[in-house]
Amino acid sequence: MPSRNDHSETTEAGGDSLEEPLIDRQLELDLLRQHIPRVAESGKGHAVLFLGESGVGKSRLAAEAAAEARKRGMTVISVRCLGRSAEPLLPFKEALASLSGPHS
Repeated sequence: MPSRNDHSETTEAGGDSLEEPLIDRQLELDLLRQHIPRVAESGKGHAVLFLGESGVGKSRLAAEAAAEARKRGMTVISVRCLGRSAEPLLPFKEALASLSGPHS
C-alpha cells in the first residue's frame, strides 16, 4: 500500500505543493530525514541528486526534503534541469546567482 505524508504548507522546491500527498516514497523520505541532521551538524554544504524517469515523483520528494531542511534553518537551493539544448549547468548558475543577490 502506498505511504502518504500529508502537509498543509507549500514550498518552492520544484514548485510542488506539500498539500499533495507523497505517494510510495516513505523509504526515500526516511533516508533523507536521517541525512539532513548529519548535514546540519557538519556545517558543510552537501548536494542531493534525484534521478528517475519523468513523473515518478522526484520534484515532490525534493519538496519534502527541502521543507525538512528549511525547518532546521538550512539554506536550500533548488534547481530544475532543462532540455538537452540548454546551456550546461545553467540551473546551478542561476541558483547560485540568486543567493548572491542582484548584480549591477
